[in-house]
Amino acid sequence: YRGLKMEICRECGLELNDENRYPSRKYKYKICKICDNKKSLENYYLHKEERRKQQNEYNKTYYLVNRKRCLEDGKTRQQKRRNLILNHYSNNTMQCACCGEKEVKFLSIDHINNDGSKHKKEIGGFGYLYTWIIKNNFPESFQVLCMNCNFGKKMNKGVCPHKQVI
Repeated sequence: YRGLKMEICRECGLELNDENRYPSRKYKYKICKICDNKKSLENYYLHKEERRKQQNEYNKTYYLVNRKRCLEDGKTRQQKRRNLILNHYSNNTMQCACCGEKEVKFLSIDHINNDGSKHKKEIGGFGYLYTWIIKNNFPESFQVLCMNCNFGKKMNKGVCPHKQVI
């Protein structure tokens, strides 16, 4: 086996083999995967703010050029999240848990424990509610109510007027 020379990492001196050799030719010299990861992390943190500024500028420009599409895409994503959550909390019936209303435009998510105001402050507003529910694996503390039942519950000390005993 004449002519075969052992390759070593130029950074740390580790003997290179198929498992630890970095497979790319981006370096003029041989380097191991560990050193490549270390260099990549150093580069990431060194230029993080600069990349963030460039990405923000690109995003602003893209939004200005494609504003209509961005708004439509956002509405579509929000509608998909809403339908996913309404389906989950209504057991795929898409109806109010109290009165049985089925018009999707009237349905809303209700905090069963009447702690919606407190929860809104914790998560940063109701604009993030759907995302929060999905990220937290659909907690049991929500239900689907129509807007009338939801508002009636709020105005009637936590009890929907349909459920109130006279």
